[in-house]
Amino acid sequence: MKTRVCFRLFALALVAVLAGCELDDSSSDEPVSSCLNEFQGPNSTEETVSTFTISDQNDNPFGATLDQTLFRQFTQFAEPANGSIDDADTFYSFLGSQLEESLALRPLPSYTELRSRTDLIEAMATSGLEPFKEARETLASCVREEADAGGRIITGARISEESEEENPERWEYALLYSYNPDVLEDVTPIGPNIQRLVLSGTTTLVSFYPLDTFRGRSAVSGFKQPIKLSLGIGAQPEDVIPVDDTENPPENEDSEAGNNTDESLLFESILPESDESAGGTDQWSWSATNTDGTSIFDTENKIRCVRAIADYSQGEVTVRMSETTCPSINSPSEQANWTPVKEFSYQSAAPSTAQTRN
Repeated sequence: MKTRVCFRLFALALVAVLAGCELDDSSSDEPVSSCLNEFQGPNSTEETVSTFTISDQNDNPFGATLDQTLFRQFTQFAEPANGSIDDADTFYSFLGSQLEESLALRPLPSYTELRSRTDLIEAMATSGLEPFKEARETLASCVREEADAGGRIITGARISEESEEENPERWEYALLYSYNPDVLEDVTPIGPNIQRLVLSGTTTLVSFYPLDTFRGRSAVSGFKQPIKLSLGIGAQPEDVIPVDDTENPPENEDSEAGNNTDESLLFESILPESDESAGGTDQWSWSATNTDGTSIFDTENKIRCVRAIADYSQGEVTVRMSETTCPSINSPSEQANWTPVKEFSYQSAAPSTAQTRN
């Protein structure tokens, strides 16, 4: 079985769960846990925080810490070692400018602040905020009781930032937990797993967790490290969520994600198979989706794709560029047919950086 998500349903879930509505997700013919059949889903929650900014100075929302933010290790590892080629320094400067623009993340390499929807929801889940705690506890219990049947739970949250303005900034989340008892045969095969899918504005996040992280009576508390994570900002959800090359991409007419943004970012993090294995990989991509691209690199024409792969086992970063938008990280055929116009590698200034977040 493969965990499949109807993007139209999930986009509607962003509205429905926040309105306290129930969703009928009974159309699937996959075996569903009877435990989850009896679960109506937790109500969404509304919270107000003093700031969305996570920093080393603030009383951070939901106890968030910079060390557990998504880009903490990648930005340190991606810094070029002394004596690297000029292209490496140019890329690192470009990386910093893009992360600052999209996440107010600054400065590199060890940033001291950022505003990230992804890291905020991670902090909410870690802190035990309802309804995320209830959803995770129920799913963990069902996994223990009925290991052969899949299931899913949808919930949501609306978080506002304190402000004297009449319309303060507000972030809305739809969140789906699903249990997949079989191997997921995407680009990186994963065994039985818990999938967490998040939709918030133009951000799409999908994470896969080994079942062991949800087993045990206290398994739902504390920080969870996914074995694989994919993030898209301004990207189409099908560029983030695994879809077979042989299938047509699901429709996404109702979703905010991928809504004619000029640029998009993709990030994929794959951990090693075990603690004894060599380090995993992080892959960061920038695409100029509705612009001509950038001319800061020494190429004949403007660049519309920049992709960097951090290999933690080798202490090396490889950067590839093209005059077309980046291929999907989920499509082996697109990646095989992609021809970069420029490619180079360089050594990390911090090769001993551990990929796993603290």
